[in-house]
Amino acid sequence: MSADAGWADLRRLFPALERCVYLDTASSGPVSTPAMNAGQRFYALANAYGNRAADQWYGAVEDCRTRAAGFIGATTDEIGFVPNTSMAITAAALMFEGHGAVVIGADEHPSVATPWLARGYEVRCAARDPDGRITPDSYARAMTSATRVLAVSHVRFDDGQVNDLAALAALARANGAHLVVDATQSAGILPIDVGVGIDVLGFAGFKWMNAGYGGGVLYVRDGLLARYGLPIAGNRSRATESLDEVVALDPLLKAQAFELGTVPVANLMALGAALELVSSIGADRILDRVAALTGRLRAGLARIGLKTASQALSPIVSVIVAESAQALNVMEAAGVHVADRAGRIRVAVSWYNDEADIDRCLEAFASLA
Repeated sequence: MSADAGWADLRRLFPALERCVYLDTASSGPVSTPAMNAGQRFYALANAYGNRAADQWYGAVEDCRTRAAGFIGATTDEIGFVPNTSMAITAAALMFEGHGAVVIGADEHPSVATPWLARGYEVRCAARDPDGRITPDSYARAMTSATRVLAVSHVRFDDGQVNDLAALAALARANGAHLVVDATQSAGILPIDVGVGIDVLGFAGFKWMNAGYGGGVLYVRDGLLARYGLPIAGNRSRATESLDEVVALDPLLKAQAFELGTVPVANLMALGAALELVSSIGADRILDRVAALTGRLRAGLARIGLKTASQALSPIVSVIVAESAQALNVMEAAGVHVADRAGRIRVAVSWYNDEADIDRCLEAFASLA
């Protein structure tokens, strides 16, 4: 697919869009045809050649690592692969264990909260402001002299609030803390730059990357493993590939060390293809497309008389309704696939949606008014 492909051409890479108005990518995105083909290629190679084709598929895994690094502004040494975001946050929780308390936002996704609680950290929650927002000032009020980790979602799963990562990185640094980010609700739809001061970041490929389940990315800032040590280890956590008897661990001080052992090759080949597709479209073009579509949705909702609880720049539009469960049934009956989150209807708009999707969504909402 060329970089100047039209939106209609790109939309055809997602056959699922022919079956309904798909506005639930924040739960799980349809797998793109390029990602599907790439994942299937592993099984075709393994079926035809066994591990004689290993150079091909492991080459594709390293291509995925290179693409992931470029995608977020990292180096390849700072990129490891994980099956999901929970494992990425767990890696941070293990690495920073014994070094202080954690601050998260109120009503955070369990993937962000659970790993710290499991390791016995003191976890404090930043409260929402009266308008429902959780701002950098909210996080600052929750921090104490014991805080050593600030853990946040880039885009919050329930209402679509977009956290200002540069501001939060500055806040963390000013308080001697590390910034840990769950980017699963932003990777593939919003730009990500770890250079703003992010220490650890993870994202899974099954939402806005449209790569299916099982392939995810872990970023660990260079120098952290040398400072804190490697908290878990496996075969791929060693600085050597020798299979001689191991009498002492020579740790690999790269993010790859968290892979521990063999990686899910098919999933990562699919993720690599997804990264290639999104990168070929371009972050600015995606931003403009999503802004236009969400703007159309917000304007239509205002005409109907429905209010939202999310930011204008977010791909997630959280619509306030009287009875969310009933509203969800109405939407689904109209062929509009959305989600019920926090008592509101969550509409997740991606770049492969179109104006007709938005208009059908608005028609369904109008039947609620």
